[in-house]
Amino acid sequence: MLTDLPLACLYCVSTFLSPRDVAQAECVSRACREMFGCDAVWERFLPAAYEDVLASATQFPPDLLSKKAVFLHLSRGVLLHNGTQVTESFLCLGS
Repeated sequence: MLTDLPLACLYCVSTFLSPRDVAQAECVSRACREMFGCDAVWERFLPAAYEDVLASATQFPPDLLSKKAVFLHLSRGVLLHNGTQVTESFLCLGS
């Protein structure tokens, strides 16, 4: 069973998944939600400069406590103070 695997193995599995796949894997069970919903998994989908982008954003929702929430916020597009728009192409979306 998938949930019988050690967390390190599940993390390795997650490195082969796209953000959509990870989100779907979270729905399998509570154990998978805990593993695939953790910041370490979602942070690898974020670009190195994501904190700078959030600091430059015109709107920064206060509920962005997890890396998943940050990823979802950025994937919707973010308007920066200089008038430019950050789009999905900024993210590492995988296949």
